[in-house]
Amino acid sequence: MVRLVAKTQPIGVACPACAAVSNRVHSVCARRLEDRPVGDRPVVIELTVRRLYCENSACTRRTFAEQVEGLTIRYGRRTPSSRRLLEAVAVALAGRAGARLAAALHIKVSRTTLLRAIMALPDPTWAVPKVLGVDDFATRRGHHYGTVLIDCETGQPLDMLTGRDAATLAGWLREHPSAEIICRDRAGSYAEGARTGAPTRAIQVADRFHLWQNLGTAVEASIRLHSTCLKTAIASPDGPTNDGDNGCDEGDVADRSPHPRAARDHSHPAGPGTRHPRDRQRTAHRR
Repeated sequence: MVRLVAKTQPIGVACPACAAVSNRVHSVCARRLEDRPVGDRPVVIELTVRRLYCENSACTRRTFAEQVEGLTIRYGRRTPSSRRLLEAVAVALAGRAGARLAAALHIKVSRTTLLRAIMALPDPTWAVPKVLGVDDFATRRGHHYGTVLIDCETGQPLDMLTGRDAATLAGWLREHPSAEIICRDRAGSYAEGARTGAPTRAIQVADRFHLWQNLGTAVEASIRLHSTCLKTAIASPDGPTNDGDNGCDEGDVADRSPHPRAARDHSHPAGPGTRHPRDRQRTAHRR
């Protein structure tokens, strides 16, 4: 561990409440600050600071502790440089994973401290995008859902709304009326919310994921409908034939009965309702 011992200089300091400069010392106190590691070793700064009287009699503060610009903040136990490093780790990895990475960087921190660092960060500034993405998310699947709004051009999350009904989306669009294109899923509530909140300004389009999902569903249904034809083509060594027994045209697909007994009756030369000779032999054998 690298330990640095320092103290402040005896100069006048401005009061944080009234900005009156004071040099009258009330007491001294020691502060312990953690800084960024150097050479794979943690760094600790033991700093002695003064507590001063405020010379302004009209000020609400009687005493105040001096702060070193760029090194200390009020009630802070880490330097601003160390705080920025932990904030970057917390934003990238959040709690437990961030704590493991911080330990590899020789910074002892808990997952709850990293989560508090994320919550203390100010919300990023953003403008209403030209292409707005709308989708739902689940805080508890099957019970609680919300709406997430994304800038489709940059991929930046913009806002999260409680609920996924039409009124929630319509209210947000009325407050932010600059979106020109709304890229959404196929939910009817989002379509109604977009029509209500931006009836003439925005163009509604379906997102790429749900288009591919719908295409995959349609292809799967078509393959399931023609599964008998595919099995016949695989079983035949010469490939599918064009005769009436093995062919699979639109008439065969439309007339095919899903019940196996009905299909067997229709395929028998004597017609439905008659028994196959093999069935009569099995009955006689059982008797």
